[in-house]
Amino acid sequence: MGRADRREQYLLRKVWTDCWTNLTGLLGSNLLCLLWCLPSGGAALLSLPRIATGLAIVTVGPAVLGLLTYAAHVAREEPASVWRDSLWGFRSGYRTGVIAGAVAATALTAHRLALTQAMAAKMAVGAVAVWAAQVALLFVLVLVGVHALSFVSLYQQGIKEAFRNALVLTIAHPVPTLGLAAAGVLAVLITRALLGAPLIIVPALLAVLATNTTLALAQRHAVAQH
Repeated sequence: MGRADRREQYLLRKVWTDCWTNLTGLLGSNLLCLLWCLPSGGAALLSLPRIATGLAIVTVGPAVLGLLTYAAHVAREEPASVWRDSLWGFRSGYRTGVIAGAVAATALTAHRLALTQAMAAKMAVGAVAVWAAQVALLFVLVLVGVHALSFVSLYQQGIKEAFRNALVLTIAHPVPTLGLAAAGVLAVLITRALLGAPLIIVPALLAVLATNTTLALAQRHAVAQH
C-alpha cells in the first residue's frame, strides 16, 4: 500500500470518527444553518427568484461559514460548541460569506444567461464557446471555493488570502480536490432524489469532509515546502 493510499484511508477514518462522535453537535449546527436559509428558501417556493437570490446572498454564505466553523473545531480536535461556534462563525465571517454568496450568485446567473443565449442561437459556435467558458469558470470557482471557505473557518483568513491559498492548494493537490467536489455533487443528487430529506444532516457531513480535507492538504503542503 502506497503512502497516498494510507493518507486517504486515514483521512476517511478521521472523517467517519469525527462525524460519529460529534453527531449530535453536527445535527444542531446543521439545524442552525438551515434556519438561516429558510428566508431564501421560502421566497423561492413563493416564486420570487430575485428576492430569494438577495436573501441567499446575505444569509446563506454566512450560515455556511457558521457550520464550517463548528466543523473546523471538530477537524482540529478542539472543543466545539454548536451555539458559540455557529454564531461566531456567522458573525465574524459575515462579510466574507456575503462576498462568497454574491460571487456564487453572479456565476450561476452568468451560466444560465450563457446557456439561454446558446440555446436561442441554436447552439452556434460563438454562443457555445461563451457558455463553455462560463462552465469552466463555474467549475474552477467550485473547486477553489470549497477550500477557500474552509481556510476562512480553519484559520480565520480574509477572503483574498483564503482564495489565494485555496488556489495554490487546488493546483498542488487536484485529485483530492476533485474528489471533494464529486462528493458534493453526489450529495446534491441524492438530496434531490430523496426530496430534500438528507438536508437534515448532509450539509454538516460535507462540512466535516471539507474542513478535514483542506486541513490535511494544507499540512501536507506546508511540510513539502520545508
